[in-house]
Amino acid sequence: MDLFSSSASRRTLHIVTEHAPGLPCCDNGGMRPSIGLLPKLALFFLALALPALLAMDFVRASLEFRSLTATLESDAMRSEVQREQAALARHLVERELSGLGTARDLERWVLQLARRTHAVLGEHALTLAEQRNEPIRAFLVDSRGTLVAESNTGRFEPEFKDWLIKQMDDPGANLRAHRIDERFIWLVPLQGISDRHLVLQVVLDTPAHNFLGRARIEWPIMLLDGLLFALASAFFLRAWVTARLARMRSAAAGWRAGDLKTRIADTSGDEIGAISAELDRVPDALEALMKAQGALAGADERARLARDLHDTVKQKTFGLSMQLAALEASMPRDHRADALADCRTLVADIQRSLVEIIDDLKPLPAHPLSVRLQNDIEDWSRRSGIAVSLDLAAADLVTTEPAMHIEAIVSEALANVQRHSGARRVNIQLTHDQSRFTLRIEDNGSGGAKPGSTGSGRGLDHLASRAQDMPSGSCHIDSDERGTRIVIRWFTSQSPTSTS
Repeated sequence: MDLFSSSASRRTLHIVTEHAPGLPCCDNGGMRPSIGLLPKLALFFLALALPALLAMDFVRASLEFRSLTATLESDAMRSEVQREQAALARHLVERELSGLGTARDLERWVLQLARRTHAVLGEHALTLAEQRNEPIRAFLVDSRGTLVAESNTGRFEPEFKDWLIKQMDDPGANLRAHRIDERFIWLVPLQGISDRHLVLQVVLDTPAHNFLGRARIEWPIMLLDGLLFALASAFFLRAWVTARLARMRSAAAGWRAGDLKTRIADTSGDEIGAISAELDRVPDALEALMKAQGALAGADERARLARDLHDTVKQKTFGLSMQLAALEASMPRDHRADALADCRTLVADIQRSLVEIIDDLKPLPAHPLSVRLQNDIEDWSRRSGIAVSLDLAAADLVTTEPAMHIEAIVSEALANVQRHSGARRVNIQLTHDQSRFTLRIEDNGSGGAKPGSTGSGRGLDHLASRAQDMPSGSCHIDSDERGTRIVIRWFTSQSPTSTS
């Protein structure tokens, strides 16, 4: 049978690639997309993992293919072909050139080349197994190109036909090798047998062709690996990302509803934890801003009320007082004159009360409480002639709102001392002990002051009312023949800050 008489048909691998249409952009009227973060992350990692696995497998196959081709062209492979031709020549001589068992010898050699235990190609056994079904084939031919025996493990590649016939014309040459793309062939004459030649053929597929050919089996496995990887990543991200983002969203909803006590309370030290810690400071800043805005709005309203009272009621009562004085001066001193004098006294009391109310409504000056108290008390002492002993060490620790009540309490208490006590000395002390403040006002007057009495001004009840408006505030008044002692206490839940 002639080695080149049969023509092998070629099979062509057709690859049809279907392009998946792009996802359309849906117009949902500005609403949020319905798909959540977790499915997005799973889809993202699936789209990332599957190409990565395919790329790594292709790179691995390319490196193994390059190593295999280098081995096929090595001196070790040439020595293997020489060794086999010597063994085959010896067997033919022993069988008297009958050729019996030669096909089995060729097939045995081909099978040995593809085993993991082979000295030359053993490390490439897996790469050879991934190639076509029978990548290696051995032939025994005579000098005319007639097939004597074959391994029955593949077909001869027609691409080597011209080269092999040309080499047959040079029977004196030893081992010859040739490569066309990924096809390798060795031709070596048998020692001592002039008309017999051993032919070894190795036909490989390119990494790309081999990779696509194995796609029907390996791609579903890679797809499953990608799905498992995507699911594992999604659940991991659910525990470490989306669940924490949900807590942030819940806290934001609470803040939007007015609950500024809600906190995210994420104690982890990563980026999300750092963002959560910064967000947890937002409610405190908002609360402080709201208080500051409220205080500013209240100060503006107080200033407006004080201005209106000064420009209207106070001026009118002053005019009424002047009219009563003129009427009293023009009338004889009888019972009607005494009634007018009582009216004039009542108008004076109204004016004094208006002055106190206007002073309370005025915005606090931009000075520390200690400076404001010292200036007011020293002015009062000069006007009244009553000596004052001051200890205001803790005054600047009082916050803004209690400071307004303290000024009004001191002003009312000093007014009562001047009107009713007959005292010659007053001691005022403001102290602080941890979270509690204490204000003491003591005089050495005649005493007799009782809570609930209605003296001039707004009375002692006003002091108790002012004290109760402060945090956990209390007012204690003790009055006897030694004088009157007023003790105001209040607490604060925040660290005291300097008021300016």
